[in-house]
Amino acid sequence: MMTDCDRQMRRAAEDRQIRMAAESILNASINSQRSSYAQSVRTPDTVNEVLIAGTRYNGRMSNVRRFFCLFVTFDFLFTILMWLICIMISGTNVQTAFVQQIVHYKMKTSLFDIVMAAACRFTVLLLFYALLYMDHWCIVALSTSSTCAFLLSKVFLYDWSQSSQPVFQVLLVLTSFVLVWGEVWFLDIKVIPQESQARDWYLGFPNSERAPLLSPNVEVPALSRENVGHFYTPMDSTDHSDDEDEVDRKRGNAPFLPATVAQKLPHEKIEECRKRAPSLLKSCHDLLTSSDWKVEKITTDGDVISSMMLPKPDGKIFKITGTIDVPAAKLINNLYDNIESCTSWNKQVGEAKKIYVIDDNTDLVYQATKALGNGAIGARDFVVLRHRGKYESFYISSGVSVNFSAVPSRKNFVRGENGIGCFATQSLANGITDRCQFIWLLNTNLKGWIPQKMVDMSTSIGLMEFMSALRLHANAMKD
Repeated sequence: MMTDCDRQMRRAAEDRQIRMAAESILNASINSQRSSYAQSVRTPDTVNEVLIAGTRYNGRMSNVRRFFCLFVTFDFLFTILMWLICIMISGTNVQTAFVQQIVHYKMKTSLFDIVMAAACRFTVLLLFYALLYMDHWCIVALSTSSTCAFLLSKVFLYDWSQSSQPVFQVLLVLTSFVLVWGEVWFLDIKVIPQESQARDWYLGFPNSERAPLLSPNVEVPALSRENVGHFYTPMDSTDHSDDEDEVDRKRGNAPFLPATVAQKLPHEKIEECRKRAPSLLKSCHDLLTSSDWKVEKITTDGDVISSMMLPKPDGKIFKITGTIDVPAAKLINNLYDNIESCTSWNKQVGEAKKIYVIDDNTDLVYQATKALGNGAIGARDFVVLRHRGKYESFYISSGVSVNFSAVPSRKNFVRGENGIGCFATQSLANGITDRCQFIWLLNTNLKGWIPQKMVDMSTSIGLMEFMSALRLHANAMKD
């Protein structure tokens, strides 16, 4: 008979076996879910490649569409080459072969009609997809179906017995058949989806508060010199705490910066910022008056976007110049003094708070931007030293990033780094006092995986949209 001790040991062994089996099943399920998730989710590098390939930069053709046009051209030239090879290996005089196949054309004996079909495809496809920039598959589907119907009839009507070496004639027909299907496949699978994805990425949906705001028509609401929320970086993680921050913002709280942050700032760093601040005005003035600016675009509102390459690590800096219906000094003072209320008219700024006021014209500010693109684009935050003043004819609100250990980086935020830049205003030369020339110098290191081409495009779009938002803000100031 089994004793009580034996029964307990047996029961414990059974419990261990049941527990091990349950853990094995659970681990298998988790691994299966991870595997399927990894296969279904694209990496940030893949997303970047798709966006770059499908993006039109400065109105130029996208990379993926350019490849399609090159493929169509290759189809035409390769068909001509194959036809010439068929003529050369036939053994007849070249001039005689040209006369027989072109001048005295007969469908049963000539293959020149395959070349003409390729020429028609080349002309039609480049007309609609290169010149007219059509984004529908109907034209390539029509050209492919017409070519296939023609090639099928050619196979039945061509007199193959009169060819001494029909291998190359067969290859010519098969090559044309394969190439036309390659064209329709590439346009439908690559060109249209990638361009649509890039367009949706920049356009987003206007009714969605988290939609990305980059587009050729509805450009990104850019931010002030210190408010660089139109710069993007891929998210590090999907479990973001933006919802909690948003609740705190609606309650009027500052979710990140406690009241004790200013007390934690080291005194020596504050003094360093105090000494550095006045030199920012001269640096900004030198940039404003530089002759190295190159005009990139003139907007419909008459604003001029320019760029200039600075020595490393600064890199490329952008400038936009336009006219605002507010006096020069008043506009600069409003942008400087009301930094914490900029979220009311600059929608991409999630938080803006003064950390430390050094004096009436110098302070340290913290700003955080919202996540965009349904969480696919990560939020950024900045710690900026600002200083305002008048330098010759310019009213300047300058800024540059500074590092403080008392203001650590936040989870799922990328700490951006701004080079020397500014808002600047200047009274108009004709003596008008209620208007001014406004200039924004934007100099930012993204600290992310964003390709330079996408950075340049989004920056230009952001500059234009910021000017539109600033003009609305200027009208509100006058009202």
